[in-house]
Amino acid sequence: ACAPRYKWRGSEQQRELVGTCYLSLRNFSDVLEYAPCRTKWHTPAGQGYCQGGFSADLTENGRVVLGGPGSFYWQGQLLSANIKNIVPPQADFSYIQYTVGEIYNKQSESSFDDSYLGYSVAVGEFSGDSIEDYVTGVPRGLDTIGYVRILNGTNMETVFNFSGEQMASYFGYAVAVTDINNDG
Repeated sequence: ACAPRYKWRGSEQQRELVGTCYLSLRNFSDVLEYAPCRTKWHTPAGQGYCQGGFSADLTENGRVVLGGPGSFYWQGQLLSANIKNIVPPQADFSYIQYTVGEIYNKQSESSFDDSYLGYSVAVGEFSGDSIEDYVTGVPRGLDTIGYVRILNGTNMETVFNFSGEQMASYFGYAVAVTDINNDG
């Protein structure tokens, strides 16, 4: 369960919409919080408006994948971590969460501002390496034409982009993955 508009106070002057998700383990016997955008980069130029968990999916091998369309002046971001590496807060909990082995895409040049990468997310295998890759919608990218990006599941590098055809159609608003030719 995710709350992408969850606000966290990074400073006295500002409240950031970083988002947070709660993951159930062992049939609700344990619940973990995963808030990858609650970091020291809590500004509009960083992850201050990330809205982590705006979209989410789980991989078969135990990773959670979150879309955060507000990161980096609304360029957007995809973040992924293995569920077993997400640790519950300790006694000295500082609200900032770091997860070992977390992967995420980096900030791009300013021409990608207001693109909303991470608006939608799905998981599938596209690169032939037997590791699940990530599909994410970027509905305001390419001057609002929109596109869907496939990212490599090991390093978040772009594998392929599919673009829409009509301006302001919100292409990439939703994504789904299926194996049409049954090749795995």
